[in-house]
Amino acid sequence: MRAPRPRPRTFRALLARLVLVRTAVLALVAAVLVLGHTLSTAVASHGLVPYDDPQPTWTGREALAFPGCVATTAWDRTQVPSALVVHVFRDEERVRMAFDRAWRLNHNKTEVDDVQVLGACP
Repeated sequence: MRAPRPRPRTFRALLARLVLVRTAVLALVAAVLVLGHTLSTAVASHGLVPYDDPQPTWTGREALAFPGCVATTAWDRTQVPSALVVHVFRDEERVRMAFDRAWRLNHNKTEVDDVQVLGACP
């Protein structure tokens, strides 16, 4: 015995089914996007200030504190300086340091003791 043939769906039923499924998917995607946007703006609206990490630079203060030294941008690169003016990140201070020592600190395996070169001294 043969199974009875299913009744053909009407165009209206097919259209309603397609529209409902696609509308549900679109609503779900829109809800996820709106939720993500709301969460990202909620954090920014709390008045949190982004971390400002200004890079140390050569200023007039260093020129007065280390007479005879100049900014690295003004140093003649053909000569190796005897000493450098560096910013020590660990202590947050600026010191005069022998060139060899500064080079070793910046080229060892750890970054904990790195220094940033600000100036060069003859």
